[in-house]
Amino acid sequence: MCMRKGRNYWNLENSKEVAIHFTNKRDFKSHYPAAYEFLRKNKLLNIACLHMTKPNNLNKKWTKESCYNEALKYRTLRDYRVGSERSYRIARDSDWLKEIGLHFEKIVKIKWTFDKCKNEAMKYSTRIDFIKGSKNVYGVCVRNKWLDDVCSHMECKYSKK
Repeated sequence: MCMRKGRNYWNLENSKEVAIHFTNKRDFKSHYPAAYEFLRKNKLLNIACLHMTKPNNLNKKWTKESCYNEALKYRTLRDYRVGSERSYRIARDSDWLKEIGLHFEKIVKIKWTFDKCKNEAMKYSTRIDFIKGSKNVYGVCVRNKWLDDVCSHMECKYSKK
């Protein structure tokens, strides 16, 4: 990508030279944050980025129906929030989320008790397999100091000396 430039390197001319290689401000900012910040702080961003296009959905007028149609593309509320931030924010701020999100899958959170963790751990023969297969449950066991107890049935690859 770009090489690190000195503190006072960026000016309008050399910022425009690198900006010309990008089609949108987001990519320009991620590849050349110092040049982007120089232009932004000096109110020159629109001059250097005149050739860039805006993302399609930024100019879109979000209505209840268009937010609903956008939400249909996602399985969960979280996926919708991450995948279409603007639509999600407008739906949330307009109190449309409950209505347009009826199709979202409900994510059921399990309260991991010692017994449930022990049953989950029984599916694995090593701690490595346990970590790979049930990372979250393994973390619950570590936090609650249950790990040795729930993993007592597992084979030990390394013996303590």
